[in-house]
Amino acid sequence: MSGDEAEDMDEDLARAIELSMQEGDEGEVSMGGAEAGGGDGDSTDEPAPKKQAPDEVQRAIDTVAAASRAAAADPARLVPMAKDLGVLLKLLHNPVESPDEPKFRKVKLANKRIAAVLGNPGAREVLLAAGFAPDAEGAFLVLPPGDASGPLTRAVEGVTEAQRGLQELHWLHSLRAALPSLNSQPWAPEGAAKQFVQLCLNTLHAPATSLEDKVVWVGRLHHVLSEPAMRECRAVVEENGRFAAQTVREVVLAQIRNGGHDVSGLVLANKCFALLQPPGDKRTLESRLDFCYACLEAALPEDDEQMELKARPSSRALGSCSGGLVSV
Repeated sequence: MSGDEAEDMDEDLARAIELSMQEGDEGEVSMGGAEAGGGDGDSTDEPAPKKQAPDEVQRAIDTVAAASRAAAADPARLVPMAKDLGVLLKLLHNPVESPDEPKFRKVKLANKRIAAVLGNPGAREVLLAAGFAPDAEGAFLVLPPGDASGPLTRAVEGVTEAQRGLQELHWLHSLRAALPSLNSQPWAPEGAAKQFVQLCLNTLHAPATSLEDKVVWVGRLHHVLSEPAMRECRAVVEENGRFAAQTVREVVLAQIRNGGHDVSGLVLANKCFALLQPPGDKRTLESRLDFCYACLEAALPEDDEQMELKARPSSRALGSCSGGLVSV
């Protein structure tokens, strides 16, 4: 399980967002004017632009983030809450992308889907803090004419972070069924990232773990290192960066000594090493050079002395030119 559950969640979220942009009444989401069945769009009074307190957007974002953390305590609420945040993001992001499109500057409050989204703590407040305001009849939230990209962009960034946090926790929770050592413990969002990363690195490091199982764990580690949503897990890996790099290095070398038959697994492990020891970083140059030579040695037959003698000059060449290398 290297991320299929997260991909399924993303597909569900995409469908929810697509639904949120459809026109219509009742269960569909619509945004404004005659298109939404709300009467003549021109007859709706435009509210006057309002000045925002400097911290109003941040207060609303903090409320959304707190509600997201509370939802994460119940695994059944992880996906629904993430979908709701996806709809909220769309409402905020559309007028940033298309500021001259009138339908993106109105939110129909009578719509059931919109009402459900705005029922989450902080959701309505985020829209208001970003510049939306109720119209005279209270049927719509309307973004007045003018440039509101500043508060809108801040709101998008804040809600995106909250949604990514839920996506990360959903991925962590979805793995528990395959990991008895985690599944036997009560689910707790706080500390879930540290718990998983420690298990991942210790399993990869353990001599008793089969190479086949290590490849599976390498896939999980690569997801942590490469997916934007995996922020907390990635922070834990960075705290243990030296141990993580050494552990992945040993997995790569074991795969090479085993003949490198699992090419995809070998490539994935090398990608993990590159993410842990970034090319172009002078601080990791020596360890990357050492890794290159270790891979060369591992690929040689144990009883082929002639090939080993040929490899030694390559090692010296790598070492002698290390001062001029930028990346490996």
